[in-house]
Amino acid sequence: MKIGLLVCAKDSEALIHQFGSIADMYCNMFNRHAPEIELKVYDAVKGDLPNATGDLSGFLCTGSPSSVYEDHEWIKELKVFVKAACQHKKKVVGICFGHQIIAEALGGKVARSSEGWGLGVQGIHIHQARNWMNPRAEHLNMPVIHQDQVTMLPPGGVVLAGNSDCRYFMYEVPNVALGIQGHPEFEKSYAEALYIRRRELIGHDIVSEAISSLSKPVHTHILVGWIYHFLRGNRNSLAR
Repeated sequence: MKIGLLVCAKDSEALIHQFGSIADMYCNMFNRHAPEIELKVYDAVKGDLPNATGDLSGFLCTGSPSSVYEDHEWIKELKVFVKAACQHKKKVVGICFGHQIIAEALGGKVARSSEGWGLGVQGIHIHQARNWMNPRAEHLNMPVIHQDQVTMLPPGGVVLAGNSDCRYFMYEVPNVALGIQGHPEFEKSYAEALYIRRRELIGHDIVSEAISSLSKPVHTHILVGWIYHFLRGNRNSLAR
């Protein structure tokens, strides 16, 4: 199954030598947990986007330090692309910024959170299950780093999971799009290095607490399995 990986951030020169590129992290994640997925990489920041109606099975939008409401041409073009892909029933999955760009492209809203930074390993509760959410789980832990949040789902959107800090942590536009606020592609060592590099921006106490939270287990294998089953397709998505 060939999936277009739309990379929405520049690689960090300080971290790439130790952890690889953003594309490397996604390739490693799928190779480990869903080797059936083959990624074709596109640099969305440079305006490099695939054909929304081509032969790719679907698309995955990565995270980004940018905000989806910023006035950059590449962000505008990406929104147009996501909307077109969804209109042609191509599956689109969004991670963090990608989760937010899907919401905005399809008529939802994103804003800076009044709760401040979301950082560290956060637990989410599953509110609604779908057949593609296999294996089943009622609770997941996932690394996060974000200031923005989806504040209104797009028409037809259904919240699947959340917590007290992030109501729309995971949502679905049935059979079309899946948004996930967390970062399943993050290894804990990468998350720690990234948090430390942004310590002056975020605040020492917040970063220290976030690093401590990395001792919690994370459920990457479950979430990647869900992404795979969603992209593979299940027209009867309501759980039985």
